[in-house]
Order: sequence, then C-alpha cells, then structure tokens
Amino acid sequence: MRASELALYHRDGAPRAVRLTHQALGIGNGAQNLCYIFPQVLPGTSDYVDDYSFEELRAYHTIVLSGFQWRDRRRAEELVQRLAEAGVRVVVDLTNSLPESLSREPYFLGVWGELVILDQQPVEAAGEWGTYRFRPFSAAYALWQAQTPQGLDRATLAHPYLGGTSAMVGYKQAGGGRVWFVGLNLPYHAVLTRDPAAIEVLSRVLEMTPAERQPYQTIPLENYKAFANGYRFDYQLAEASWLLFPAAFHDGTEVRIDGKPAVARSYERLIAFEAPAGRHTVTIRIRPTPIYTLGALASIVALMGLGGLFWWESWPAQPAGEASHAA
Repeated sequence: MRASELALYHRDGAPRAVRLTHQALGIGNGAQNLCYIFPQVLPGTSDYVDDYSFEELRAYHTIVLSGFQWRDRRRAEELVQRLAEAGVRVVVDLTNSLPESLSREPYFLGVWGELVILDQQPVEAAGEWGTYRFRPFSAAYALWQAQTPQGLDRATLAHPYLGGTSAMVGYKQAGGGRVWFVGLNLPYHAVLTRDPAAIEVLSRVLEMTPAERQPYQTIPLENYKAFANGYRFDYQLAEASWLLFPAAFHDGTEVRIDGKPAVARSYERLIAFEAPAGRHTVTIRIRPTPIYTLGALASIVALMGLGGLFWWESWPAQPAGEASHAA
C-alpha cells in the first residue's frame, strides 16, 4: 500500500448472518440467467440433481433445472417426480443439459429437446395462456439455435415452425403433479433482450414476480471471534433454518455446532449451514483437503526413495581381488 489515503466502509451493528428463505432453488449452470430477473431464485451448490436429497428440495416452493446434470439419470428422474407429486413446482429448461448417447439430444423424464433454428422475425406463440408476440430471438446473433421440448403431455404455449407447431411451454404429468418444461432457451432470451413477453411467460411458469426483493432476515452473531483459520460465534433461533454466513466457502470448510459436525454448503460461494433451533455455538474452520494427505504421502515416498538411492550409492564396493577369491 503506497497511497496516501485509505477508505473504510462498514455497516453499523454487530456481525450477522442471513436467514435463507426457501422460495426457489436453481440447479445447473443455466439457472443463473433466471437469477438476474428473479432474485428469489437461489443458485444451488451443485449442478447435479441427484446430489440433493428429497428432504432438502422439498422445502422449496419452486425448483428450476437449467444446464443441469446427473450422476444417475434414473435416480434424478425419480427425485424430480417425487418433488412434483409432493406439490413442489419443478421447471426444466433442457438447454445445455446432458445429451442422450445415441441421439445426442438432451433427454429427461421422457422429454427430449429437438433443435430449432429461428431467424430475425418475431416469434408469436399461442395457447391456454393467450397469445404472445416475442421480440426477435436473434437480437445478438445471426440465427437463434435452441431446443423445443418434445414428448410433453400438453403444450401450454406453442408457435408455428416449418409448417407445424413447436412447443414453447408445456408440462409432463407426474402422478398428481406436473413437471413444467420451457423451450427456445427462453430464460437466456429474456436476460438478453428484457423482452416483457418473455418475462411474463417465465413469471407464470415460475409463479414468481420479477425483480421482487427477497425478504431476508438477519440473525445477530454474539460472542463473535475471528482467528487464524476460522470463526466462532453464538446464535439463537426460534425455529430451525439455513443460515448464510458472509465468509468465503473453500474446499475443506468444516462447520461444527456445539462441537458436532453440521451440514454445510456453498451458496454464492459463501458458507451456508443448517442451523437447529435454540441457542448454539458455531465453529467454522478450514481443514486440509484429501489432496494435502496425498501430497504428504507422495513426499514421504519420494524422500524414502532418495534415502535408499543415497544409501545404495554410498555402500562401499567390494575389491576385485576379493571377488575373484570368493569365486
């Protein structure tokens, strides 16, 4: 620091955490597009659907899948169906999701994304929700390439395409619930053009108001202390909730509540943990990750090898005469 002045910005009051609301969760690298228009959508910690438990996702009103992946497709599909049957609103955008090995098209829950190419003409879609006229989908590109969801049980909005119709919004029945699908890469189009028609359609699909501020509640952190490799503080909650602690989440981050390991995740690269009701003491530390253990083992093996080589080279050679006599 060689400047003559230093500006310090701070907020009055004690250190605090933020109590997370469970309105909407976005899973996949494409969910961030919706966050720009609907700040109620909280980006998930993993792009893999089956990395989450049913109990964790059941707490949300809406789950958005966009640019998502899975480790086991059948398990991921069963999880999504259970959520829809339990009353969670699930919205799927197949853009940049995992393709099927043979068709090379994204495929999930029996719905596949068929490639469509749109020119600079505005798109008109009609259906149960009325008629919409969208701004040109190629505002920044010569042609707009996207997928239209095929295999739906019902198309809520569709537009003319090559003498037929192409679904823009529709759903797949999941028992007593529905899994909604959005086509034509509509979330990215809405972010790119701020098209009022696109935002209105997404608002209806998500059942959320655009640009609505989250009603965050702050929780004071008492007896707060920061030390070399972590933090310690007390909190008090009337009911169990997820708390967002404003510090960076790193590999090896460990959260303990009253000395016992707690469930912790990275939300927006910050530390979030599952906090039980009552008054508790939280300790957050950064522990060495497994790569450090592997590195230490590799170093030990290397040192042993060098020691053995040094010992071998320093061992006195047997004189040639003694060798002949022994023979």
